[in-house]
Amino acid sequence: MSSNPGTVGSRRTTLKKFLTERSGFYIAEAVGLVVAKLAILVLAGLCVWILAIMAEEGGPAVFIAGPFILVPMALSAWIGLFGFNQLIAEVLRPANRFRRLPRIGVRRGADRFRAARPDDSSEGPDDALRSSPRGQANLLWRTGLFLLLGMPSAYLVGYFALAYLNRLWIWWPNPIAGWDWSAPESFGAFGAWFSDLDHLGAQLLVPTISFMFLTMGTALAALAVPLLTRRGADAIDLAVTEAGVITRGGLRIGWDEITEVLVVRDTRITAWVGSREFRAPGQSSQVVNPTYVAEHSRTRVALALHDLTEVFARCTASQRRALWADHTFTYGYALCDLWIHSEDLVTTNLAPLRTGARKNRIPVTDLKRGVRGFPDGTPRWFSAWVTRR
Repeated sequence: MSSNPGTVGSRRTTLKKFLTERSGFYIAEAVGLVVAKLAILVLAGLCVWILAIMAEEGGPAVFIAGPFILVPMALSAWIGLFGFNQLIAEVLRPANRFRRLPRIGVRRGADRFRAARPDDSSEGPDDALRSSPRGQANLLWRTGLFLLLGMPSAYLVGYFALAYLNRLWIWWPNPIAGWDWSAPESFGAFGAWFSDLDHLGAQLLVPTISFMFLTMGTALAALAVPLLTRRGADAIDLAVTEAGVITRGGLRIGWDEITEVLVVRDTRITAWVGSREFRAPGQSSQVVNPTYVAEHSRTRVALALHDLTEVFARCTASQRRALWADHTFTYGYALCDLWIHSEDLVTTNLAPLRTGARKNRIPVTDLKRGVRGFPDGTPRWFSAWVTRR
């Protein structure tokens, strides 16, 4: 890592912002905004198409309805082209992001990394904080229940997909000529029943509720599934020794390799049903948080490293999962993910970490990852549409 104080400070600032406001949920949020902007541009194009049709047909309708179409067209075009661009660019800009090393691949940075040599990947001390399916029975049970309740919507989506694929197969290679939006109706008995408007209430209510459970189950599965495959040294989340810190895969990091310890607590979701800090008029003030589990501390620890390449050089394949690097592949951190552990366990295990860091003159910084206000670049007129509780 460069010894330039300006470079070091800039990298630390980028890392802290990434851990608190540019990773995970915020990346998904930025991608969602891009999709929304494209959808809004499609709406603007639809308005242009309507105006073109009206102008071609002529008549007084052009003068009567034209102004009412021009306003949403201009508004949609403005939002689609200019709305939230700064926010999206800040979150998705490569220079502001860190990625797990296995996702980067060694080839792109092969000239920066020496050949990996195995480190001591033993299972670590007996008092190491470990992930365990047995300790997460509540999470696994809830995940399975939600996925089970989401099966009706999954079946419905699969049924419609098969019906239309079958239609495409029959009329291939000219599917447009034989396209039929009612293909599910003739695909089987379920399609005929679902197309019967006498069951409209069940057709709308059951799939909607089921899809909500499927979404929540999928979100929880992202937390639960890794617990089923982590064994031995790979199950270690944090262990503190006299020599340093042990994290996932048995990766041992010496105190002299750590430049700063960052303890990040997520404060966005603190209840199963919580208040929505920012909401649109008419929107419920409460929001369901499917990933909230009362026993989880929602805490992560990032060990900022003096020399990422030195640590990477001795990693095994499983140990690399603990390392994250910036776009230059020369600066990064080791992640100790304590999210699923209880608050008491995390507090107990953080105490020796803080003590060891203090003895070795390593700063410990506590960060909070919370709900942010309106980001820079948000149109001022947009604030009139959103109310603060």
